[in-house]
Amino acid sequence: MKRIRSAILLIALMAIVAGVGAADVTITYWQYFYESKVKLVDELIVNFQAANPGIKVEQVTFPYESFNQKVAASIPAGEGPDVITLFYGWLPMYVKAGYLQELPKTDFNKTYFDKTYYPFVAESVDFGGKYYSAPTAVRTLALIWNKKLFKEAGLDPNVPPKTLDELAAYAKKLSKYDNQGNLIQAGLAMQPTGQGHSWIREVLFRQFGNVPYSSDYRKVTYADAKGAEALKWYTDLITKDKVGFPNFATDDVTAFKAGKAAMNIDGSFRIATLNAVKDLEWGVAE
Repeated sequence: MKRIRSAILLIALMAIVAGVGAADVTITYWQYFYESKVKLVDELIVNFQAANPGIKVEQVTFPYESFNQKVAASIPAGEGPDVITLFYGWLPMYVKAGYLQELPKTDFNKTYFDKTYYPFVAESVDFGGKYYSAPTAVRTLALIWNKKLFKEAGLDPNVPPKTLDELAAYAKKLSKYDNQGNLIQAGLAMQPTGQGHSWIREVLFRQFGNVPYSSDYRKVTYADAKGAEALKWYTDLITKDKVGFPNFATDDVTAFKAGKAAMNIDGSFRIATLNAVKDLEWGVAE
C-alpha cells in the first residue's frame, strides 16, 4: 500500500498584530483539540514568549466536531481569535466566508511560497495570488495492521497486502462474524468520515486512473467511468463483502485500538496514540 502525502495547512492568520513592542500584546490562538498537538503548542508558546517579551499567547481549544461552528458564530460577532489552526480542506470555505485576513505580501508572496514549499503545497494555498495561510506540516497516510490478528488468521504478521486485490482478499480473510452473521471483527476499517475520505479522494481515485481535480484545483472531477469504478470497489467492501462499515465499534480509530479492526488507513499523526495502547502489536506499510 503506497504512502501518500497531503499538505495540512495548519496556520491561517485572522489578524496581523502590528506595533508589537510598543505595548504588551496578547494573541489569542485557536485550534481543534488533539492532545499531542496541544502539548506541542504549549511548549512552542513558552519558547516564543521567552524570545519575545511583551507578547503573550493564549491557546484555546474546541472539539474537532464543533470547531467550524464555533468559528462561524464568533467571527461575525467580533469575538474570534487572532491566529487559528485549520485542517487544509477547510481553507477555501474560510476564505470564501471572509473569516481570514490576507497575509502581508511583503513576507508572504508567490516568491516566498515557491521557494519554501513543494509546488503542490504552494499551489494549494494560492488564491489568485493571495495567501491566507502558511502550511506548517505534511502528513503521511498509510495502511496499518494488527499483527496479532494477522497471526490468528494464518497470515504472516510482518507482510501486509501490497495491491488493492490483496487488500480486499486480506480484509475478507480477517473479518469475523457471529452466528447471526453480524460483523464482530472488521477486516478493514471503513470510515469515510475519518481518514477514509483522504484515502478515497487523494489515492484510490488516482489508482483507478481518475484525475480527481482540475489543473487549478477549483473543480472536482470524480464523475467519470474510472471514478465510478473506484467508488464501486470501495463501497463493495461494505455492501457486498461486508468487511467493515462506517461507525463500526464507534469509529475506525477506536476499532483498531480495541483490536476489533485488523487493518486501517490512518495518518502519521496517530503514531503516539497507537504506541500508547498496551499490548497492541501493529505495523505500517511502506
